[in-house]
Amino acid sequence: MIKNIAIVFMVLVFAGCSAPLASSSDANAATLTFVVSPEPQPDNRQGGIFQINGHDVPVSSRFIVAMRPGYHRISYLCKGSMYVDGYPAIWSRFKVSTRYQISCIDGSVRIAPAGA
Repeated sequence: MIKNIAIVFMVLVFAGCSAPLASSSDANAATLTFVVSPEPQPDNRQGGIFQINGHDVPVSSRFIVAMRPGYHRISYLCKGSMYVDGYPAIWSRFKVSTRYQISCIDGSVRIAPAGA
């Protein structure tokens, strides 16, 4: 019994620690693109994707990121916005090999398959 509990605990620890980001060459990865509006903004107000499930997204990937399929918490910042107590976030389910877009339009945020 204790051995089974230890195994379940180890599985949960490793599953919880695995980073949600995937290699862009991974055929199973879902891709999320941050739709950039054409209005010019200062460099520090460009917005983008900042975290996935609490894991920081590299600066070079702020506008397009590959991730493992599944249910993820996406922390973002809309262009021209500021934050005080952490980035706003939205939860969404991502399917294998599917391209998605996150957009900030008229104060609302939407994640949808690309082209939808």
